[in-house]
Amino acid sequence: MNGSPEPRRLRRGWARGRAAGLFGLVGVVLCAAHARPASGQEGDEDPVRQARLTEHLKHGQPEVACEDCSLVVREGYVLLHDPRRKIPLWVAYRLDGRSVRGSVQRAHGFIADPELGPAGATPADYQGSYYALTPLATPASMRRSFQAFSEAHYLSNAAPQRLSFYQRSWSTLEAQIRDWVEIHKQLWVYVGPAFEPDKEPERIGSGVAVPDQFWAVIIREDEEGKPSALGCLIPHQPDAGDFSGWRTTVDKVQAATGIDFLTALPAEEQARVEGAIDVRHWRLTPRPTPPPPSAHLTPRPTAPRPGAAPAPARPTPASQTWASKRLSRGDTMIIGDLRLRLVRVSPGADIPYIELNVISAARGSQTIVLREHDTTFFEGYEITVERVRPNLSPSRTGEGDAYLYIRAPR
Repeated sequence: MNGSPEPRRLRRGWARGRAAGLFGLVGVVLCAAHARPASGQEGDEDPVRQARLTEHLKHGQPEVACEDCSLVVREGYVLLHDPRRKIPLWVAYRLDGRSVRGSVQRAHGFIADPELGPAGATPADYQGSYYALTPLATPASMRRSFQAFSEAHYLSNAAPQRLSFYQRSWSTLEAQIRDWVEIHKQLWVYVGPAFEPDKEPERIGSGVAVPDQFWAVIIREDEEGKPSALGCLIPHQPDAGDFSGWRTTVDKVQAATGIDFLTALPAEEQARVEGAIDVRHWRLTPRPTPPPPSAHLTPRPTAPRPGAAPAPARPTPASQTWASKRLSRGDTMIIGDLRLRLVRVSPGADIPYIELNVISAARGSQTIVLREHDTTFFEGYEITVERVRPNLSPSRTGEGDAYLYIRAPR
């Protein structure tokens, strides 16, 4: 009986089963070793993620009470996303010359963050609103790589701003930060929204909250690594004016937001940095005064000629869902039922901008102003200014080229 084939088959089957069990156990162990904890979960040992947290949050992760918030870690920034408001509570990034002077260009328009799923905003949330989709870690400061520049266009990094507020207040702060990094070589920048307590904020789309204020905390280090900081707290109003009138201490920003900054510093040093401003380190770059919003920074409806029939609607072919085109002043392009004409190209005070005439059957003719990297929505169409090249010759004022990306409604 011991030499019969049946026991041998049983022994071989038992050996195969044992080997399969061992291999399965090894597979489970390997899968567990390579699994990544959720964003912000303790024990995340991914070396790339840890390196990014160390880079962008050198002075400590800002602490704020928020249930169900998600810590999102990207190459160019780190943010804490609030699913109840569908915007970030804060965005932090380290800035250096490479991030500002790079030549990386955009590969796509603004899109929903795939890491957040339904908890995040979508481009549809901004359609039909009077607010501009504004990235807080601005793409102009994310030119270190194609990945960082592309990830700056996730909507987890954006919040709604009034167009006039962005162009007269927020963009001047962004430009000044880029000037400061040329002086200080590197900066650590924290930006975000603030809300009035015990007040339900205005919301757009599927619940994206409109902030009452926007703030910034900028940190520099001297040759010995000793930090100093500047705070800004700007009311989200069209007449807020230049950011320079809203500079303050980090303590004041903490009181308005409930966020504790510089948490990695000893308590004594933290109090010193947050309670004072050394103006010698934060000298302002002289800039021309921006024109008033009524001049060209808000849409200007143009009345149709008396007796003129509205332009016929042009259906968008199924194949024409987007277009990317270079326009010179006076050039026209048509996509779907929109007709766009580039009216003017200007170098601006700090960021070049264009005046674009948009004509549609439903809304007639309007002229809007967009700066480089701005995105707006017009009747469901996403219009992005990818690049602006003004002609700087005094004899050719207003001339130049613009690279536009337009995506039709889906």
